[in-house]
Amino acid sequence: MAVIHYEWRNEPQHVIIDGREFKFKSKIEYRWAQYLQRLLELEAIDFWDYETKTFEFAERYRMKRQYTPDFEVHETDGRLKQTCFHEVKTALRQTDIMRFKRMAADYPKVSMVLILPSCRSGRQAILRSNALKYVERVAYCNPMFRKMGIR
Repeated sequence: MAVIHYEWRNEPQHVIIDGREFKFKSKIEYRWAQYLQRLLELEAIDFWDYETKTFEFAERYRMKRQYTPDFEVHETDGRLKQTCFHEVKTALRQTDIMRFKRMAADYPKVSMVLILPSCRSGRQAILRSNALKYVERVAYCNPMFRKMGIR
């Protein structure tokens, strides 16, 4: 059986944002951090940070037993403060869906948001519809980046 190795062409980004040093795994994560920083400056969110919490999964799973979402975001909706976790993906894989499923099973009160560059059709549309069963919502970041002037 052949092993398939993916070449993601990620460009790691080592940057300083608002006096804090970050090492993002990809350019899209860096751009999402810039977007969150602008929301913070506009007081649309209260706080954001990168890879702050690691969730441990129950022993019933034979796959990875830990998961660290990309971003932790604290939002205020009226008087209600909510913490949600954002996972930034350029393309979905079946292992991502399984990770979201495990999160929903083991941590049902944790709010997850899936961030994708754009709405694709075909196989990605099927994976996205499967992910929607386990995440709170899907957000498409490319239109948001254009609106905020993030490149």
